[in-house]
Amino acid sequence: EGGEDAAAITPPPRGGVPTGNGHSARIANDAVDVQAVHPLAVLLRERGILKTIGEEKGVTGQMDDYTERTRQWEATSALCIDGNYNLCSNRHYAATGAHGGTRKISQPGSCTPSTPVRRPRRSLVSATTPGIASPALLFASPPPPPSSQQNGSLRHETPVQTIRNNGGGYPGQTLQYSSTPAINASNTKAMYLEMGAVRKGLCVRILNTFSDGNNTAYTVWVYDCEAEIEFYAPVRYYDDFVDLRAASIRLIKATEEFPFPLKNWLPMAESEVVKETKRKQLEQFLRSLCAVTYKLPLHPNLVELAIHLQSFLGCDTEDGAAESNLILNHQTISNNSLYSASGVDDGYTDLERRTRSQLKGSIQRYVYRIFLLPCIEEVAAQFVDSVQSEIPTLGEMRDLERRSLGLLKERSSKILAKTQHFIDSFQNLVFDGCKEDMLSIADHDDYSSLRNRIDSKTGELYCEDLFRQAIREHVEIEIYVPLRKSISTVLVNGWRHDDMSLKHKMNSLQRRPQNYFDLHQDSLSGWESVIHILKEGVGRSSLPCKKLRAIVDAAKEIYRLHEDERQMNLSRNETSRDEPLDESIEKLGADDFLPIFVYCIIMTDLERPCALCALLEELCEKRARISEVGYYFSSFQAAITYIQEMSLTDTI
Repeated sequence: EGGEDAAAITPPPRGGVPTGNGHSARIANDAVDVQAVHPLAVLLRERGILKTIGEEKGVTGQMDDYTERTRQWEATSALCIDGNYNLCSNRHYAATGAHGGTRKISQPGSCTPSTPVRRPRRSLVSATTPGIASPALLFASPPPPPSSQQNGSLRHETPVQTIRNNGGGYPGQTLQYSSTPAINASNTKAMYLEMGAVRKGLCVRILNTFSDGNNTAYTVWVYDCEAEIEFYAPVRYYDDFVDLRAASIRLIKATEEFPFPLKNWLPMAESEVVKETKRKQLEQFLRSLCAVTYKLPLHPNLVELAIHLQSFLGCDTEDGAAESNLILNHQTISNNSLYSASGVDDGYTDLERRTRSQLKGSIQRYVYRIFLLPCIEEVAAQFVDSVQSEIPTLGEMRDLERRSLGLLKERSSKILAKTQHFIDSFQNLVFDGCKEDMLSIADHDDYSSLRNRIDSKTGELYCEDLFRQAIREHVEIEIYVPLRKSISTVLVNGWRHDDMSLKHKMNSLQRRPQNYFDLHQDSLSGWESVIHILKEGVGRSSLPCKKLRAIVDAAKEIYRLHEDERQMNLSRNETSRDEPLDESIEKLGADDFLPIFVYCIIMTDLERPCALCALLEELCEKRARISEVGYYFSSFQAAITYIQEMSLTDTI
């Protein structure tokens, strides 16, 4: 994971600053104590993404700010702010609510479901070091219009928070303390913002545009990190975005600085370049609004803005219910993996399975906040743009096909290999830089049912697998999803003839009964639960890692369903004393598994299965290829190949 990963996510050198010279060399060169920075910031500088100690401290400060907001939000379902709109973090501070009464703020350092234990740090402001810019300057937003400063509705300075020791720092770091004074409750009026209905992690992308009469419509894709659900928002038009922006500016003036395309007043059709530019700006506008809760200074109208945005996206939170209880409005098209893997025999109890899912979701919300860092956003956006520039046009695709059927496949494989390498590298970066934080999150009491597994001899591997799975999902959300349309276009065209031929065979085979496929045992249910998992998990999920996991779940469901029906048949034979015991019913072996898998894949009626195999083969994580994911995906590929080579006049 050394030089190769570093090269994958290192931007072009800026100002000739050397990269990858090691942390000790940087200490000597800068002569600054860097033991108060987050390990991720250290790795970002080693990769050349950050250039100075000031930038390292700036990233550390931003991460701490996101974490402290989340810690209080998860602990109290509210954010307490003082009269200057600073986050109240004093353990003795009590805030007054809208209906009277008080609310005690969570103690500093306490761990909540998706936040690690607070790490003690020095003051994060680098004021006297020569040649190092202050983090406030490095990451400051543009100055607000004079009107927003005069009415006192928004604080634009970076909040300085009290950081107290609550035990243990990062390995090898000196424990140091902040001297920031505590808030004086006697002369500062405080209030809390009720955040129970606000979603904690919405990832938004505008995937497509299409003409609707004289208007351009936008397809908005949303992933909710709390509920782990992806869905499409109602179709939106440019005027809808204009209305949303106007409402946002009325509520929080600083949103006026978010990128937004100008209206085309001329009655003329927009070129494809103009449409794409407008799409990117509208997407960035939505993503900026989704991050307001973490990135902008706190504001009394924050909740109202968040609810307005959620209404625009077509989602809400059920009042008085669990945080993950997402409501999708009736006009919203759900694109969630609707199947439940609760019946799959994975070695976990029901409680462990639920707890593992909760922990994975919490880790993913933590990673969501990592991707709010401007330096991470910039690197991810640069990579997406670089891949987009390599996607051949339709004319170039046709030219490649005329020259050779394999040339377009080679081109798409190179693009996918580049994407896979970058995703793997980013996954390793986040895991290496944030492992201690994730272990701290896993130590929360909410996940105590997993304690025996985490503390066992294989606990380290267990945690690493879970952490990497959560990281992978979110990295694919941020990197693969914005590239999905372009990559799909290349894959669909490259494997078009293969899929047309395969589709013809599958349509014919779908009319054949189970016994045509020489199954070890016909299923009374027709393997419906397996087919359902493949349809929902493989056919409708957007993320390659979720498609691969669904293939594993479908394979395990075959074994589970076969064993259940075998036991049922054995019980029936035992109770029927007049008939001899049927000893031919045996456990399912590997040779008997493939015909069943072939049958289920045929009945699933997947769209473009050859292109799908090419996508999953290239984007499968390297580590996963030697695990059960790799084993069952190989079985999936073998089933597709077998169907391709089948003769419609033969039996299996």
